[in-house]
Amino acid sequence: MQNEIPTLIVLLNGKRKSGKDFLAELLNKRYRQEMIVWGERMRAVDNGYFCRLALEMAGADRYPVWIVSDTRRRTDISWFREKYGDRVKTIQVKANLTTRELRGFVFTKGVDDAESECDLDGVTGWDLTVVNNGDPRPLDEAVDTVTAWCTPGRSA
Repeated sequence: MQNEIPTLIVLLNGKRKSGKDFLAELLNKRYRQEMIVWGERMRAVDNGYFCRLALEMAGADRYPVWIVSDTRRRTDISWFREKYGDRVKTIQVKANLTTRELRGFVFTKGVDDAESECDLDGVTGWDLTVVNNGDPRPLDEAVDTVTAWCTPGRSA
């Protein structure tokens, strides 16, 4: 039992707004650098490892539409496109630095300038780009577009 992975599973509980997410974020900050290094080692061996793992964990094969909320690398997009072809649509969500800072963003060297945050910066050709600086209309339009993608015979 000593070398079993995972070695620890932390389950947080609390009422809404009790601070569960805040505590989880503090814990994640402590281990983020180590997770990035480990993730890079795994991707060097198998660039689809985390894509497959996420799909498996979500039980994705039970659902007709998949929303992957945190695509971080060109290899992620390539893996999905190679496996699923034109069923894949890409959306880039952008917010200016001021808006991100108002939402709590503080630049952390070694994290925010790492490949996991920057690899998709130069990518063009997104199926949709959404500017999310506080105006709800672009988000509403994005929902309408994705709904149209999901509805046969409708175009967006």
